[in-house]
Amino acid sequence: TAAAVDGFHAGEPAGGMVPVTVDLSRRALGLTGLRVRLLRKLSEPGLQRPGEKPTALALALPRLDPRQTEREVGGLIVYAPSSLGVTPTTTTGLRTVSPDAARRTIPQTNNPGLSPVLSGLCTEAQAEARVEAQRRPPYTTVDQTLAVTFESSSVRYDLVLEVQVRYSGIDRIRLDLPTDLPTPKLTTRGVRLVPWHGDPPADVAGGYTAWLLEPETEFMGGSNVQLWWTTPIDVLEVGKSALVAIPRTTVQGVDQTKGHILLAKAQGIGVEPGDNEGLRPVDPRHDLPASPWSKTAAFGYEFHADWKLAVKATRYETQDIKATSIERGLVRMVLTRGNVTSVQAIYKISTLRQRLVLALPPDAQFDTNHLRLNGRAASLERGEGGTHLVPLQGLTQGTPFLMELRYTVPRSRSLVVPAFPEEPAVQQIYLMVQVPEELAYAGHRGVWHPEFAWTVTRHGALQPRASRSSAWLIDWVRSGLAVDPATLQDFATDGYPVLFSTLCPASGEAGALRVSLVSAAFLRGFLAVVILAVGFLLLRAPLGRKVAGALAVLLGLILLGMVLPSLARSMVGMAGAAAAMVVGGGWLIWCLVVLRPRLACVTFGKTAAPVPPPVPATEPKPEAQGGADHE
Repeated sequence: TAAAVDGFHAGEPAGGMVPVTVDLSRRALGLTGLRVRLLRKLSEPGLQRPGEKPTALALALPRLDPRQTEREVGGLIVYAPSSLGVTPTTTTGLRTVSPDAARRTIPQTNNPGLSPVLSGLCTEAQAEARVEAQRRPPYTTVDQTLAVTFESSSVRYDLVLEVQVRYSGIDRIRLDLPTDLPTPKLTTRGVRLVPWHGDPPADVAGGYTAWLLEPETEFMGGSNVQLWWTTPIDVLEVGKSALVAIPRTTVQGVDQTKGHILLAKAQGIGVEPGDNEGLRPVDPRHDLPASPWSKTAAFGYEFHADWKLAVKATRYETQDIKATSIERGLVRMVLTRGNVTSVQAIYKISTLRQRLVLALPPDAQFDTNHLRLNGRAASLERGEGGTHLVPLQGLTQGTPFLMELRYTVPRSRSLVVPAFPEEPAVQQIYLMVQVPEELAYAGHRGVWHPEFAWTVTRHGALQPRASRSSAWLIDWVRSGLAVDPATLQDFATDGYPVLFSTLCPASGEAGALRVSLVSAAFLRGFLAVVILAVGFLLLRAPLGRKVAGALAVLLGLILLGMVLPSLARSMVGMAGAAAAMVVGGGWLIWCLVVLRPRLACVTFGKTAAPVPPPVPATEPKPEAQGGADHE
């Protein structure tokens, strides 16, 4: 059990050690834990400043009173920060072991920023260690990143110095820059860029000027210093080039320096690296640490010593590109029986704009939740010339998102999809038209490709059916986006679907789909009436004329299918089949009831052929009897 410490009482010094009496709050029995923390402030010059004489320290291990202790086992671990160099000189009564072995007898303590420099176990009654500690000299590393951005009439240079100082702080950093450069502008707070004090350093290169980076206190640990400047170049005309020598920046007086060069360009400027020395090409997107220029840089280089680089910049004529891309789209239109068309438009869009301009029919009426962006409700804004604006606040530019739009328009033969007046790049768009069951599809006009097949309904009629379901199309549009499909499938539909598709549809009436719909009962009844009329007219005709009439009706239907295939297919149904059966039955009955008796009467009324009279039989003459001389 562990007993709480009630207080410390210092006794008289004895043998260089200070006796301390610890009073426990209650009598200790069994295992008892006690932790004592003592603090001594070290202010020796050798521990504060590098280059001073090492400081000797004696570290004695506290011991328990031998008159009250039967056996004692202990250990010693000395921790020190990385800024101090600690060297053991002599040890008394200690056996050197690893820190892990020493920790077995010492409770684990939290020592952030410290590392063990000496560890041992007690082997004698008195244990002591003597060490020498000295402040380490500073170790400075500087990573340079020089970002060069080419523009039409100037070159911008951004220099980032990542300074890392260990062990001891430094008061300044020397930076050598070409003399012909304009004075750099420093954007880092707490650091000043000043010219070199007094005479120039002896080791400064020709054509270079020494500058000093001086912090308010000192450089210690990690620091980030940013500078920038611009140099003019000849105005680049279209097709013209300019050769630019990249200025080399040098950091002096540090232990290690290396860096990177990034070449970026403005729109319409081409960059081509020329001769270089001391540089190794790298991939700016993968081989360099994250920076504001790593994703936009066209070329990247790495250096560890002096380097040289020349770059050729060329001006090109720029072409406007579309800032908005509609990757996929689905428009569902429901032709209701109340002469209203209900519309749902779903688009997968990526854009660099803050708002999208949308053109809708002037008589469009919006629902309550008429606009959703990635499943979140939004509202349209009124634009100029009867257009509408889609606000895109909260969406990342260039990242695809899903836009859903719902509205109603008066029913018309011309179906116009939503248009984008800014003419974005539009990919494939599907248009699904829900037609009431009592209407037959008779064809369409417009730059839309049919995406359906003709099937036989349960009523025996031919009817178009979409080749893809609405659920599949919704999943196709929202592919790659985390949008709940349930919010897209709650659009109410009725009738049978007729599917169309197109690429890059035109805006307005030029890209509209015009669907021809006819009453299914009228169309199929008309075919039945034609079949019945032909059958009645040929009822008394000979069999040859009947066959010729039936073939004429069939040939007319085939010719109609070649000219208006959708209309011909929609005419086929149970009504036409029933009419054909009625005509065939009528003709059969006519043959059995009317023509059969007439044929029988003609057979019985014919004159029989005369029968020749029978030839009378003659009696044979009796054979003469007698001899040869009788006559």
